[in-house]
Amino acid sequence: MQWPSIIMVEYAPGASSEGDDGALGAALIALTVIQSGTFVVTAEAPMAVYRWKSGETPEIIAKGTEFTTEVGDYFLTGPEQPGMRNEGDVPATYQHAVIDPEDPLVIDYCAPLG
Repeated sequence: MQWPSIIMVEYAPGASSEGDDGALGAALIALTVIQSGTFVVTAEAPMAVYRWKSGETPEIIAKGTEFTTEVGDYFLTGPEQPGMRNEGDVPATYQHAVIDPEDPLVIDYCAPLG
């Protein structure tokens, strides 16, 4: 995978993934935007959640807290990825934009192709 990367992830009803404490991967930064359905998220580290419908300042979530996100909500995470699950009756999706600040991909638009 190249960095930055944008990934669409779909969870079937009842699907889930465990979070991690950052020990499993690179020091990635990820922006997650809920595209459809709802997700129950468990914060593995303190995080800020921006609620699309409220238009207000971000909601600060404490480490270990479980909260629900819906379409348009978004949050930024560091190396610690939250646990997520779809408790709904329909598939739920999110867009995940990931960068690796320790090893960024530099694109030189002036360099010849090939």
